[in-house]
Amino acid sequence: MIEIFPSKLEGGPLERHPLDQATTIEAWLKGKVRGYEPRPVPPISITVNGELVAPATWGKVEVGPGDHVSIFIEPKGSALKTIFKPGPLAKLFGLGNPFDPVKPTTPSMQNRTSRELNLSTVKGNQPALNDVIPELAGHPKRYPDILVPVHRYFGDPTEQWAELLLCIGKGKYQVLPSDILIGDTPISSLGSTASYTIYGPGQDLGNETAAQWWHSSTEVGATNTGNAGLTLTTTIVVQQQFSGNAVQASDFVLSVPEGAGWFPSGWDSGMIARIELPYPYTYIAPADGSATVITGKHVPMLKPFVGMKLEITGANAGQYVVATYVPEVPGTPAVPGSASMITGSAAPTRFDFDMAPLTFTVTRGASEFPVALNSAATNLAGLVTAVNSALAGTPLAASVSSGRLRIAEQAAPYSGVALGLTGSTSDVFGQNPVFVTGVKSEAAADGQFAKMTLAYDGGAPVVGLLTGELPSTIGYRDLRYRITAVSDDSEEYDEDTPGSEAHGPSAITVTKLTDTGAEDDEWEGFDAVETNGVDIVLDGSTMEGDWSGPIAAVPEGEVTRRLELDFFFPQGLIRYTEKNGNKRQVSVHVEIQYRDITTAGAWTSLTSTYTATSPDQMGYTRKISLPTAIRPEVRVRRIGEESTSSNKQDRVQWFGLRGRIERAPRRYQDVTVMVVYIKGSNRLSAQSQTMVSVRPTRVLPVRSGGAWAVETPTRDIVPWVAHVARTIGYTDADLDLVELDRLDAIWKVRGDKFDLEVSTQETVLEALNTALMAGFAELTIDRGLIRPVRDEPRSVFEHMYTPQSMVTSLTRKFTTVRPDDYDGVDVEYVDEDTWQKETVKCRLPGDVGAKTEKVTLQGVINRDRAWRIGMRQRRRYKYQRHGYSFSTELAAMNSRYKSYCAAADDIPGYGQSAILVDFQEGNGKTLLESSEPLTWVEGASHVVGLRRPDGTLSGPWRATRVDETRLTVPGLDFEPDLSWDIEPPHLLFGTTTRWCYPILIESITPEDFTADVEAVNYDVRVYADDDNFAPT
Repeated sequence: MIEIFPSKLEGGPLERHPLDQATTIEAWLKGKVRGYEPRPVPPISITVNGELVAPATWGKVEVGPGDHVSIFIEPKGSALKTIFKPGPLAKLFGLGNPFDPVKPTTPSMQNRTSRELNLSTVKGNQPALNDVIPELAGHPKRYPDILVPVHRYFGDPTEQWAELLLCIGKGKYQVLPSDILIGDTPISSLGSTASYTIYGPGQDLGNETAAQWWHSSTEVGATNTGNAGLTLTTTIVVQQQFSGNAVQASDFVLSVPEGAGWFPSGWDSGMIARIELPYPYTYIAPADGSATVITGKHVPMLKPFVGMKLEITGANAGQYVVATYVPEVPGTPAVPGSASMITGSAAPTRFDFDMAPLTFTVTRGASEFPVALNSAATNLAGLVTAVNSALAGTPLAASVSSGRLRIAEQAAPYSGVALGLTGSTSDVFGQNPVFVTGVKSEAAADGQFAKMTLAYDGGAPVVGLLTGELPSTIGYRDLRYRITAVSDDSEEYDEDTPGSEAHGPSAITVTKLTDTGAEDDEWEGFDAVETNGVDIVLDGSTMEGDWSGPIAAVPEGEVTRRLELDFFFPQGLIRYTEKNGNKRQVSVHVEIQYRDITTAGAWTSLTSTYTATSPDQMGYTRKISLPTAIRPEVRVRRIGEESTSSNKQDRVQWFGLRGRIERAPRRYQDVTVMVVYIKGSNRLSAQSQTMVSVRPTRVLPVRSGGAWAVETPTRDIVPWVAHVARTIGYTDADLDLVELDRLDAIWKVRGDKFDLEVSTQETVLEALNTALMAGFAELTIDRGLIRPVRDEPRSVFEHMYTPQSMVTSLTRKFTTVRPDDYDGVDVEYVDEDTWQKETVKCRLPGDVGAKTEKVTLQGVINRDRAWRIGMRQRRRYKYQRHGYSFSTELAAMNSRYKSYCAAADDIPGYGQSAILVDFQEGNGKTLLESSEPLTWVEGASHVVGLRRPDGTLSGPWRATRVDETRLTVPGLDFEPDLSWDIEPPHLLFGTTTRWCYPILIESITPEDFTADVEAVNYDVRVYADDDNFAPT
């Protein structure tokens, strides 16, 4: 099969030719295209089965019925029209219309897709799966597409962050801070609430967390009952309240006296209970008005310390903080004491001191008591008498102990100070006297109970409590104890035990928990007491909720090593005291379990605790790292019951589940992206987090001085047109750069811009015409070059067509005004101020708008410029109502689409045409002689135009009559050739107002050796509003 494509600007093939037998490419061309001849650089390219075939091998390469051959027309200059003679394939190769003229068109809503219709009305950032990557021209506003799912998580409990990776568009762009809005607020006005970074095509995003792919499970989140997430409920499996009549407490054990009941069945170790066990405490109000003092023999049981957070129930209930603590001082009994003494180690060796006196000193501390013996003592009793005589008046006295001398304190109170000896004492005490230190005598002392004072959480001292000895339960806040053991005397209900005889244990062993939930290692147990005022109830943290889930964290076929779970507290976390409504801290425990969904093995369990003192909504994000990459399923439950009290708010909801998929690209080739980090807070609503809009400016090479300059942010039309052409392989050699430069200068002076987001599939031809329309231009392919044609006011004719150059007479037709004609144009466009679709009405004086044409304009965002385009269309309907058609040989091939030409026929009263048969020059004038007599209108001014050899018009020149066939004009701008080697110049003569029909060429259709021309009248009034402004 051979398929022929008219150009790369078109979509599918226009002709198909089946191959019945094998042949070479060149042989097929010669057989099908009359006048074909090989060229070194042919204006066509050929592929066989997708492979390009060089022209030099066309005569050798064979193709057959099983091959797929594609022939493409390549713009290669004016030689294109001479390669093929008119024939069956001529039109496909360009000879049917060498520049492929385009009829005047206006944008329309016909054949639009639903997505197109919604682009400018649907606000917000959305994913665009399988859609065209948008490409932007100029400086349009756009809500960039989301490239990976938005990553939302809670940073602080009251702040939800959103991380976005957005596609600005294909290509390079300049994005200024003022070009970025969140909602309607410039991102620069949001301070730390939002930040962004722009990444050009192919730049590395490895350090941006917003570029990570977090898959959010749709099963977790808001419910149709109005909840923000899945509420984690509670399942109660055992009786909560102790219902016995009395409890005995001692050390760590609570037991129920016989006949007073049992602890509930099912109570077991590990459970947590709130125990209110009152003891008598004495509350004393100091006379100076300072903080109330709490004292009593049970205060030490509490192990209080400064800063300890307490809760009191019963008398003086409330939550407090220990401000001061003085430990107890126990009372002391009387101590009789014992005497300090010195006892000889041997019996005295002599008693006669009259001949050899003996002197020594007894010391007690700093006191000294001298003893002088200077008389004869006949025995030990006499020695004792002599020593006592020396110690008379002192606290010491001598005595006999087992035949040895002893000196001791003689009576209480005893000092408890050791006695000592100085001097020579061996005659009376021996060599090694024995010294005994006695015990000091003490009087009895009264004890003092421990005492403490309290403060409120804010630091103010607690005063004004009820005074006296009152029953209170005092302990760490929440008064929680963990059951560590239960007695084994419970009876379960079964076939052998009737329900009336089933009961729980008679005793439980507990350990105290602090206000943070940790075990109190300092606690030494309860003081012994028996009371019927006890209140014991299982704490809510003992209860386990129903599982929510399991839910797959990532889609089938994906794995992850990172999980995030969001937990939301819609009413905050807070408790208010019943007495005065003070705020108190609340904690909630959540258990998370996950496992590999493919193996369904054992669950891995994690616990999270959330604590706060706030009535405001809050959220927390739990991040989990998995040891290996799996497809996890996750389930969650609450540990602890939800409060039913109006004073306590602790509802928790499973708000989100995400898994990170490690397949997000680190680079986006050929695409400019931006990362945005937005903090949801009281400065920005959550809805605005995906209302990020930008007004980037496209960066493209621009024209300067007849050459391409550096890439520059631009809204100009020409850079975009050239860029679109390059996208399908065209180069500068394929563009009419001279005409583009001319139009570029005009558009810059006028301020014509092109600002459009191209986000739908369209042909290159459609894209170029859309852009050129912003400058009143259309696309043609002229002599193989891409050439824009701008319909604009003209003053110089290009070519002249008279009966002398026509093979069929000129036909004129006029369209009269009809009732169903349009009498107005409504232009719909996207306005640069509101960025909404707006409509501007285009009316001429006298228009009532009974029937209007609706025009949808793309790329023009200024109201005045949209109005000008609409007014141009309205004026065409009113002032371009004449049509012309004629045929020439090949002369018409000189003209182009929208060429401004002079035409004539042979109807009297209009221009006359003839052949120039002679001319003479002299005296600054040229004498022209016509082949036909010329009709002169008396009193009128006359002009004459001449056709140059290339078909262009010289003139019109002011004509002065000489005679019927001759006239003079100012000097010509060319020298006529009357040799008849070429056709001589044609003349077109008439009055200045009716010498020709000014026409604009609409189409030229070549036949075998002729060309058919269609044209409309030229009327300068069509352009009258090109520089005016829309009425307000």
